[in-house]
Amino acid sequence: MLSLLVGQPHAAKRRNREFCMKNKKLWLGMLAIILAFGMTVVGCDDDPADDNGGGTLIITDIPATYNDQYVRFVGMLMSQQQYIIGAKSVSVNGTNATITSAQIKNGKVSLPMWVLPSSGSVSRYSGNDTFTSYQSIAIYDSEIVSLDSGESSAHRVKSINFSSVSFSNGSATKSCNDATNF
Repeated sequence: MLSLLVGQPHAAKRRNREFCMKNKKLWLGMLAIILAFGMTVVGCDDDPADDNGGGTLIITDIPATYNDQYVRFVGMLMSQQQYIIGAKSVSVNGTNATITSAQIKNGKVSLPMWVLPSSGSVSRYSGNDTFTSYQSIAIYDSEIVSLDSGESSAHRVKSINFSSVSFSNGSATKSCNDATNF
């Protein structure tokens, strides 16, 4: 009988220790789930304009007849021999560039800005430049149009001309009401 009484405190400690370990595992599992959910919520961002700190060109007051058409901006920084492109996305494969234009919705379009250097990779634009004669904003009937002038002309619906487009930290806003030619 004495051996049974002596064994009971050890068994109680072992059960208590097992309970504590199971309790810690439960809390650790709950913490992992909460962290995974939190990272999912915080990490989801589908706005390409926010990628890598680049800017955005916003064009407003586009007539409703152009809703659901596509827009892109192309400017040339002559001093640096690089294109500045406003489009949904830009990718380069060798010497070929694919530009995916952004769609006009409710008379407005938001163009993430990209730098396409004469050599090297595409990156987001965040400069402070003013484009005057070396800029083109065009509305297209197709989302993807080559930089090739023949294909570009065939799909161009309308050109928008501004006397200048000034960027600050890669961003600018223009109204079609201010266009010199629309």
